[in-house]
Amino acid sequence: MKFLINVPLFAYLILLLTAVLLSRKNAPKTLAGFFLGERKMHPFIVTVSSVVASRGSWLLLGLTTEAYILGLSSVWLIAGFVISELLLFLFLAPVLRHISGKAEEISIAGILGSQAKKESRLFYAVLSVVMILFLMAFIVSQLMGAGKTFYALYGITATNGIIITGMIMLIFIFFGGSRLLGKMDLLHAVLILSALLSLSYILLSRHGGFSGVYHEIISSSPEFFSLKALSAGTLTGFISLGLASAGNPHVLTKYMSINNSGNFRKLAIVQFSLNLLLASSAVFIGIAGRTSFPSADSIPGAIEQNLYFGLGGTLYSPLFLGLILISVFASVMSGAGSQLLVAGSAAISDLYRNIARDGKRFTEMKLVFYSRIAMLTLMYLAILPAIFIDLDYNTITLFALSGLGASFGPAVLARILWKNLTSKAVMAGVFSGAVTVVLCYSIPFLYERVYGIVPGLIASSLSLYLGSLLDQRMISRKYNKKARYQDIIKKGSFE
Repeated sequence: MKFLINVPLFAYLILLLTAVLLSRKNAPKTLAGFFLGERKMHPFIVTVSSVVASRGSWLLLGLTTEAYILGLSSVWLIAGFVISELLLFLFLAPVLRHISGKAEEISIAGILGSQAKKESRLFYAVLSVVMILFLMAFIVSQLMGAGKTFYALYGITATNGIIITGMIMLIFIFFGGSRLLGKMDLLHAVLILSALLSLSYILLSRHGGFSGVYHEIISSSPEFFSLKALSAGTLTGFISLGLASAGNPHVLTKYMSINNSGNFRKLAIVQFSLNLLLASSAVFIGIAGRTSFPSADSIPGAIEQNLYFGLGGTLYSPLFLGLILISVFASVMSGAGSQLLVAGSAAISDLYRNIARDGKRFTEMKLVFYSRIAMLTLMYLAILPAIFIDLDYNTITLFALSGLGASFGPAVLARILWKNLTSKAVMAGVFSGAVTVVLCYSIPFLYERVYGIVPGLIASSLSLYLGSLLDQRMISRKYNKKARYQDIIKKGSFE
């Protein structure tokens, strides 16, 4: 039986190793090649990859758990990110691709600073450190998800599962870069979608269709389908995940890698359909999970986050258990792999290159090498807290989503929509959004009463607006003083 469980995983690993070896013939030699696939990625690949990578394993382990706990109101979580990501794909993606190509920028920090002639070291330091902080939190949560899955299905300790996942991911991204990850995301999408649809179909068949699931749950938990709960979840659903989407750099950078032939309107149909299908399947599995596990105590380990592979364990099919495992593994590789790439880009392209730029010239090959070393270091730093710190999977994932959304979401939108935005205001907005989210998650009184992203978005947006007004006034005053001095010198008079 254990051999059959291993079949999908071994097949995936063999395919992954083969893809890595084949990719060595065209190994990226430039930063744009390593992080953006030379901006020549096929539009369809980018579309699928952006959907699969956006939430990583949270789609399978987190969203199913939220649906199991919240019931009908969890549909607002779908509405929040599916609609917002559709709008971002239609209107933001083409603009980001145009700006990044014109300014030859490969990172979100570069895009945010591309309006100015020369940015300060502090600008890139603040944006890079904040981005790396929250991306690392995201990677930690992905590793934790993989560790839980290995432990539940194989009996391997979570520590060993985390280390195995981290090493495989590092080898994959270290050699292949964004181009190989994008191509493999096509396979990841198939694996994840197959697992979700198969599990949904089995649950429906077992309990007599949708009506059977509904009546079985309503008999024991009538509040689960309450319309009152549906209306109460409206605001929190849209804000908590919907507004965070504009600040996900691991998704936004994928938009920058697409080639110019992309027809975003046609591709939006694919993006929306795949996103909706994945999310709605995950929510249905979470809700229907009540039929197999009426209470959290009945879930393996008495932990709600074990619902997804707990349901797989009730089906008595070793091959299907293997598919459940590989779907989680594929989601981790896609999500955390994309996040590791962006964190490496922030560390080298934004932080190191701009801080050490005076009098130094960097070859592209050397910067790619430094980027690989940076990712090796970051992966090591992510594995440590995933192993040694007792963290809640859902909490750390939502912390990362909130931090990225509050810090970079308003700044990215303002960069596109508001011509009066200044770089100092961007720095203030990113910093204030990050600090606010950290405080909301660190202080128990705030954590229990407030969604961290809401005050974070408010603080960041106010800092962007007020900071730009103040910065423009200071620039205007400095310019007028300089013009007055030059006029005095020209006239040779101090009248």
